[in-house]
Order: sequence, then C-alpha cells, then structure tokens
Amino acid sequence: MKKIILFCLIFLLISSPLFAADYYIRSGESGDGSSWSSPAGNLPTSLVRGTNYWMAEGAYGSLTFNSTKVPASNATYIYIRRAVSSTICTSLGLTASECHGPSSGWNDTWGDDIATIDPIVVSTNPGWVEMDGMYGSGEGTEYGFYMDFDAGGTGINVTGSSPNMHFKYFEILCETDGFINWTTAEQTCIRATYSSMTGHVYSYIECHGVDTGVYCEPGNCNGAIFENNIFHHINGNATAHQNLIFFSAGNADVTIRNNIFYNWNVLGIFATWWADSSGPVTMGPFYIYGNLFYDGTNSAFYLRHFGDGGDPPFTGPFYFYNNTCIGINCIYNQCEQDGAAACGTGNVSRNNIGSGTTISGSDPINSNNYDYNTNWFVDYNGNDYHLVSDGAAGTGYTLSSPYNTDMDGVTRGNGTWDVGAYEYDAGGAPSIIKKIMTFFRRLRG
Repeated sequence: MKKIILFCLIFLLISSPLFAADYYIRSGESGDGSSWSSPAGNLPTSLVRGTNYWMAEGAYGSLTFNSTKVPASNATYIYIRRAVSSTICTSLGLTASECHGPSSGWNDTWGDDIATIDPIVVSTNPGWVEMDGMYGSGEGTEYGFYMDFDAGGTGINVTGSSPNMHFKYFEILCETDGFINWTTAEQTCIRATYSSMTGHVYSYIECHGVDTGVYCEPGNCNGAIFENNIFHHINGNATAHQNLIFFSAGNADVTIRNNIFYNWNVLGIFATWWADSSGPVTMGPFYIYGNLFYDGTNSAFYLRHFGDGGDPPFTGPFYFYNNTCIGINCIYNQCEQDGAAACGTGNVSRNNIGSGTTISGSDPINSNNYDYNTNWFVDYNGNDYHLVSDGAAGTGYTLSSPYNTDMDGVTRGNGTWDVGAYEYDAGGAPSIIKKIMTFFRRLRG
C-alpha cells in the first residue's frame, strides 16, 4: 500500500507544471529548442502536452491548431507563453523562471518588445491549449502577442470542435481605429463558424479597428467565456453584421463578464434569431455581468427575437447584473410580433447603472437598477467610473459567486453591495490587476 501511495505522489509531482518540460523559441533562429542557447525559430509541427513553449519577441507568422499540431488529450494543457524581460516580470510579481523559463542563455532584450502573430485558425483538434501573452492593459499599451490582419479577415477563427482553448493578453487589430466604411465581409477579432467553443476562454484581449468584435454562428459559442477584455473603435455600416458581439440562435451557456466596451457605432452585444422553428429557440443561458459600456451610439445589449406571429420563444434565461452603461441604454428589447415573452423565460436584470435597464421575457425580474448621476464617479469626464464612496449609486441586490467580484478583483459587498461594474474599494491593498494596470499606464505616460 505504501508503495502505491509513493508511486502516486511521484506521478503527481512529475506531471505538475513545476516539472513541465520547456521549449525555447526565438524568431529567425534554427536551434533544437532545448535551451535559450539553442532556440528554435517557431513552434514545432507537433506539440507535446505538459510542455511550456516560450516565445521571445519577433515575427512568427500564422498559426493553425489542428489534429496534427495538437496531440490526443489526456486533460493536460499545452502552454504557449511569451517570454518577457525582468522589468515586465517584476511588475507582474513573478519570478524569472515564471517569465521565460530557466535563465541559462536568456538575453533580457529578447523580452522587451511584442511577438507578432498572424491570424490564428483553430480547426478540429483535441484541445487543451493555453496561449498566454503574459501582459497588456488596454489602449496605448503593448500586449505580449500582437496581431494585425487585413480587411475581410479574422484574428482568431474557430472552425472546428476544440475544447478548452484559452487565449489571453493579445492585441488584435484590423486596419486602424476610427470610423471605417466597411462594405465587404465582416472584420472580426474572434469568429466561431461550424464549431463548438466548449471550455474556450478569451481574456485580457484588446480588440479594435474592426466592425464586429466577436461573431458567433448558430450554436458555435456554447460554453465560451469572454472576460476582462477591452473592445474599442468597433465601427461599420449597415451592409454586414456589425456588433460588439454577435450571437445567432443555438448559443447557450455563454459568459460575458468584466469587459470594457467604448467608442463604437455598431449595435451592442446582440442575441438574435430570424427564422421559423418548430420548438423553442435555444438561446441562453447568457451571463452578462460586471461590464462597462461608454462612448457608444447604440444600446449595450440587444435581445432581439425576429418573429412574424406565432413563432416559438427563446429558451433563455438572460442574466444582466452589475453593468455600467454611460450615455446609452443598457438593454434594448425587441421581440417583434410575438411579444415580450418571446425574449425568453426567467430573465433577470439587477444592480445596473444606466438608462433602459428593464429586461423583457416571460415573468422577468428587474430590481436595484439606477439611472446614473455624474457625481457618483471618480472622474466622469476622464472616463473613470469607479464610485466615489460606498453605496454612492444606491444599494444593490446581494448575489452569490461568481457575481461577487468586480473587474479589479474587489469583493462585492465589503460594505454596501454596490451597483454598477465597480465595487467601491475603501483603500485596501491594490489587487495584482490594479498593479499591472498602473504599471503599464506609467509606461504609456
């Protein structure tokens, strides 16, 4: 029995990230990837589970995750990480080995600039891959991975079933910021076509200069999480599907939390159905909470059921909690001829700041929502929508986990359960998220 226990302990230790293998990559090199003294020029043809693939700055071209590159799954992740300098590493509160692997042969100048990745295609593969740019905090700052693609393209294109894929700390850009009169196919940061996103997580991504941030075909974003991202300068015209995030019918168990959306002239997060069906249309549950919307020309969330009389309703529910909407309506209900109940069953809107916070549906719940007052915020003109005091905007409805943490990592209900995207923080120790944001704002000047 003791031998069995000892064997199990040894197995757990050697299979943990602490003992994971490392593979080293630097653009333009031709080594075997065994060390920073002999880095490979790019990712190998076939990846190995449990391995950390460290990528220094440089240009790496396009990347496809398919069944050739991604081996059969044993529920062990493959990690593709940016290798970063000691300056960035210190700001993140990490050790050198956590920032670029073993230091032998490492040159700190290889980790100061971005690593450029051309568009990524995720086709059918066994999944369990994390690609982590390590740093970045919004407009004007650098991200570990940078992607700039041509008109008519997509940054990350999911075309096949691929469970548990995680992409974080990317800047994804098409063309430039500002209004672009798009007349061709959609330019999207993330797109899911004929696939499933079960276990997909997209976080700390700056998406801008496109006409649609995320585009989800019917049923193809099931189980996806979009969190802690920044979407801005999302602009277009009426010739294509232009939205902050677009969902057609069949999408379920989708989470959109702790994101910032600003400067857009397209429609907002858009849940819609436009065809007849013999039964209830699967659309929901959706969990939309802790988001900030400002400087936009249309509503934050569109709940749109295209019916012509007698068409079946959305299944729902849609949960809209603790969002802040400045200068726009939070929710636009459009249920056409089939009435409010067509927008789903069990919909709830609570703890939001902004006008138009009422959600439709069959027996919806709407409570603790408040139109905004500019005096509630730290710097309204400077787009800082943190609250000036505990309960400044009113008292919210107490919710359970996972709704009890805001985008800064502050626990909700530490005094009053505040409404809106930000919980008032009475001056406690800043979270690691706040530290990172402050560091890169200082770099930006």
